Amino acid sequence: MNALPCAVSQSLREYYSRLEAEESCAEAVDAKVAEFLADPAKVEEAAGWCDGNQSSEFYGELERAGAAMGRVPLDRLMGSSELQHVLRLFEVLTNTQDAALRDMALASLRADRETQLNDASEAAYVRRCA
Repeated sequence: MNALPCAVSQSLREYYSRLEAEESCAEAVDAKVAEFLADPAKVEEAAGWCDGNQSSEFYGELERAGAAMGRVPLDRLMGSSELQHVLRLFEVLTNTQDAALRDMALASLRADRETQLNDASEAAYVRRCA
């Protein structure tokens, strides 16, 4: 009869532990993305990952929207539907690049963790052999 509360308690501890680990990972990824956004070379790398990712229809629409925006007199451009259309298309490109930055950040964190684990393993081996 006491086993059930202990099992539930253990399951809850495991659940909250996983949740904390996921939150910690998300925070680490967010911090790494912020670091990458401040590094022009990383932003350029992410842009390179995204080059040509959109459909030909998307790029055609972007060209048409840019041309339409170019026809709007500068004094009427702010708030115009043409500018809004181009900005919505740029938002798609930004979201794609942001996803690439998140992938890069996650890969970087995994590589750092792998290095830490290898260094710790190597240090433990040296201690055992000494």
